[in-house]
Amino acid sequence: MRMTATQSLKSVAPMRPKYAHVSSMGTQCASDLTETVEECPLGYPRLAAFTASEQNFMLYRGFSCIHARLLLNLQTSIQMLEAELDQKDRFHDTLDTEKKKRLRSWDLDLEACEEEKERDVRTRGDILEELRVKVCQYGTSL
Repeated sequence: MRMTATQSLKSVAPMRPKYAHVSSMGTQCASDLTETVEECPLGYPRLAAFTASEQNFMLYRGFSCIHARLLLNLQTSIQMLEAELDQKDRFHDTLDTEKKKRLRSWDLDLEACEEEKERDVRTRGDILEELRVKVCQYGTSL
């Protein structure tokens, strides 16, 4: 007679009366100790409890190909923003001496960016903010 996954879980559950998830730091999460596997509702809650009951059961797909694609996409976005920022810097470097000073002064650049925003021009600040978000995403995705 074939056993279903649920029947299989029921037959294994009494082997471990309490389940505990052990983090990478080696400490038990207290909230995970409140129910036995068989007390969890059938379906994903019980499957999660059963999986967490033994470190050797904690096998998960890594999605490495998708992860790599997402990182490559972020890299490309960052490179495009980096090129846009470089192009804006080079353009401002071609302006007259007085306007060129914004490249050496945060305050002057902020003031000039405010004027550009009023004309709906994409500013260095806009590019830097978008870069900040993308680079942070990239860093946490590594």
